[in-house]
Amino acid sequence: MHIIVDGIFLRKLDFELLPENIPENIDDGLSYGLEVKCHSYFSPEKDKLVQMVEFDLAHGVEKPPFKFQFTLQGQYHTEGEGTPSLEEFSKINAPAYMVPYARELIASMTSRISIIPTLVIPPINIFELLKDQDKNQDAEDEGTGDSPPLVSNIDEG
Repeated sequence: MHIIVDGIFLRKLDFELLPENIPENIDDGLSYGLEVKCHSYFSPEKDKLVQMVEFDLAHGVEKPPFKFQFTLQGQYHTEGEGTPSLEEFSKINAPAYMVPYARELIASMTSRISIIPTLVIPPINIFELLKDQDKNQDAEDEGTGDSPPLVSNIDEG
């Protein structure tokens, strides 16, 4: 089985600078929290996957210097049969493909704001992060049948 990446898209972006929360010693670095949530949507034949990964950088921070939430959407499909299944792929690999895009977006957005330093997120072990967060998420997402609309129609040929 081959799993094909059809595309990674920025689905939603919400950024708000909160100047009243920027500390005087900003050169010492920024406080941020990172929460990641994944949502998987499968076609009825289980041969297409839309993976939504939500990132929140102000999670758990008492007075965050900014609100920064965004959602990345990955689209995948399979060709042939075998392992891993698309469902197995959605648990670890699909979100892991989106981490470099998330890190780049964070660094790029924060570099454009002159009153705060660029925030460079270290490499993320998405498997461990997701394992530690909301273990009930799978039960909520499986079999919903409420697939979000695809960002674009990608020619699979």
